[in-house]
Amino acid sequence: CPRGHPIWFNYTPTFTGFSTNPVYYMSRFMLIGNTCIVNHYEGGSGTSNATNFIISAPIISASIPQVGGGGNGRWTNALGETYNNGAFVAAGSVYLPGNSVDLILYMSASAVWTASGNKRASFQITYEI
Repeated sequence: CPRGHPIWFNYTPTFTGFSTNPVYYMSRFMLIGNTCIVNHYEGGSGTSNATNFIISAPIISASIPQVGGGGNGRWTNALGETYNNGAFVAAGSVYLPGNSVDLILYMSASAVWTASGNKRASFQITYEI
């Protein structure tokens, strides 16, 4: 890395599942070889209009077949702070399918998000590119 060259890069994700996107968020990523690490933090909620919560990743994930068939592999990690319809809830997970840029956020036990009120979440995920 040349002197003065950033290690972390900011990016502006696309949000799905909102009538008003979250505010005061930070989305950053770094690359190490063919590995992408994403940090996403939301300091303010968005207004929900759907039961899904999707954030775009900065780079498409690798397409890696699962052993024994069954389609593409995927990458997952736990959510950090998770807020739904005016209340903090048990943390769920973030899921990135192979050959995709859709970071899909689930609440605990794969419960759906409320399609009204406010929602937000924070996470870190590492995946192959």
